[in-house]
Amino acid sequence: MHQLKFICLALILLAGNAFAQAWKDRYPDVPIQTVTKERLLQLDHDLQNLVPFCQDKIERFFNRPFAKKADGSLKRIKIKLVDDIDNFSGDGVTSGHFFVKIKLRRLPFLSGRREFKKTLCHEMVHAYLRKNMKTLHYSNLPTWAREGIAVYVADQQENKLGKFYSSNLENIEGTVNGLEGPHSFSDYLEDSLAFKYLDSSPWQLQRIFSKVMSGTDIFQAILEITGENKKQFLANALLFSIGQLQSLKDELSPAFTNSIAYLSGPARNGLLARQGFGDVLRENGIEIDKPEGLSALTQSYELALAGFKMINLADNTATPLTRQLFRLGNYMLESVPSYLYGNDTALLKYKLASLALSLGFYDKALYLYSTIYNEHDDLPMLQMATTASIARTYFAMNDWSKTLKWTKIEKSMHPSNVIEYKYMRGVCYFNLNERQKAFKILQEVAGQISYKIMANKAKEFIAEHWMDR
Repeated sequence: MHQLKFICLALILLAGNAFAQAWKDRYPDVPIQTVTKERLLQLDHDLQNLVPFCQDKIERFFNRPFAKKADGSLKRIKIKLVDDIDNFSGDGVTSGHFFVKIKLRRLPFLSGRREFKKTLCHEMVHAYLRKNMKTLHYSNLPTWAREGIAVYVADQQENKLGKFYSSNLENIEGTVNGLEGPHSFSDYLEDSLAFKYLDSSPWQLQRIFSKVMSGTDIFQAILEITGENKKQFLANALLFSIGQLQSLKDELSPAFTNSIAYLSGPARNGLLARQGFGDVLRENGIEIDKPEGLSALTQSYELALAGFKMINLADNTATPLTRQLFRLGNYMLESVPSYLYGNDTALLKYKLASLALSLGFYDKALYLYSTIYNEHDDLPMLQMATTASIARTYFAMNDWSKTLKWTKIEKSMHPSNVIEYKYMRGVCYFNLNERQKAFKILQEVAGQISYKIMANKAKEFIAEHWMDR
């Protein structure tokens, strides 16, 4: 009956959104096919599409392949999506050795709290080690090593910063308790930083794990490759982690540090968080008289989201504030399921995507823009805005062919967007060696006196690349 309700919900949503989807038919395929409520029944298919990506990523890192069947699929590894995992609160769990099972909970991906690809890669690292190590050797591998290498290979360090921001920023040394201290989900960031420390020279980390997978104790492998004994490594890894986190803290203003402490620390206080975060915004020239109330959010999240809504990112420049807000936004998305605050999650994702674009985190920007494009048919204007943002992201990535695909549709676009699209197309054609077409388009943009920013950019590009004209 529970499954039937999900199926009925999916069918109703698909029927209700049919009209809203029509305008999308003019556009190319979205950059990332995110997991959505409407695609509930296709999750298993999506999973199979992501497995080869993670498989290739892991094999490249460790320079050793998975065991495979004759058809190329993974040998004796079963990956399954489930509604819940007994006696486990995480997003996924891996078990077994001869036959390895990976279970992933659907809800974190349906709600937008977690990135499907990174979580799958994380669990597949566990599966890889289980299949490439004898049972006794894997059992003797410390928890910090198992989790740290999985976070490191899956590129989850930025995601884990939310846990750091939710702790006491005034006591970093107390928060980082050493690799052999008490272990919880909050320690995953420190675990992964140990491998960042070990990855200081080419292939050093891979050489360590080659020995580990052959049965060498990890501390002995570190000694043989780096010359550091166990005591030295643990001390140096701790100092490295503290230094890394301290450098992040140094980017923060006192007002931001205080607001985070009141946002989610032991001394939680919504009013003081509101005041502290308001001070952060005022320090950066942004005034908020009365932050808009959002009934489904706590006061703390209301405050932070109001801050996102007021940020002007038109110049796409990275500042300490954008880095602070980006990490805070990641923490918000991971901590509160999107279904608890409805459309406001789309606005948060859009601002967070803009921050990611300004910071050069292009994969993250494409992922967030894609979730809006895929999942929020109830906000068609915001969805349409993401089409221009996707084009800008591809342009920033110098992916000229994909930029062309996303800038050819000008219908219903604001005139300023049309001029911007023409400028991007001109640059694309230039870089694709269609110089005559590029010059003609850029010359047209340069003559648009009503849109001086794009006109000046076109003039500068022409002056730089066609000096003889």
